[in-house]
Amino acid sequence: MKKFRLITAFLASIGMAGVAMGESQVDQLWSDLNADKNDALSADEAKASDQVQAQWSLLDVDQDGQLSYKEFSMIDLTK
Repeated sequence: MKKFRLITAFLASIGMAGVAMGESQVDQLWSDLNADKNDALSADEAKASDQVQAQWSLLDVDQDGQLSYKEFSMIDLTK
């Protein structure tokens, strides 16, 4: 639980990195990767993006093995 709080605090401290890059870029990447057009991005779908794979453990805040759009929207596209 402590790890979950630390990750959540870290993500909050860096802010909405996706907003800084322009929400349209985040939306476009989500659309490109979310092949089945459901409400979550699977680890298999994320394999198409080095950026998402590199940040997966930070983005998957609830550690359920998939990213909701809310989790995904915290991606730092500058990395």
